[in-house]
Amino acid sequence: RAPDSFRRMEKSSATTQPTASAVKGTPAAQPVAEAKPVNPVKDKVRAMRELLLSDEYAEQKKAVNRFMLILTTLYSLDHHAFAE
Repeated sequence: RAPDSFRRMEKSSATTQPTASAVKGTPAAQPVAEAKPVNPVKDKVRAMRELLLSDEYAEQKKAVNRFMLILTTLYSLDHHAFAE
């Protein structure tokens, strides 16, 4: 069971990483002027809050599955800090 969960975590991180690099490769897609600076810490908190309130999280019957969703989200937000 654990290897299945880790495979899911790897799949989700593999799907999120190419899209981030694709966005960085296209400078024309960036807005000309931003109204306010984006606070990455608040974005991470918002992402975790959205996960905890999501239907996907609520549908999980087992605590280990909810825990794996949390770990997957934390890893996708900042995989370098996750490894520390």
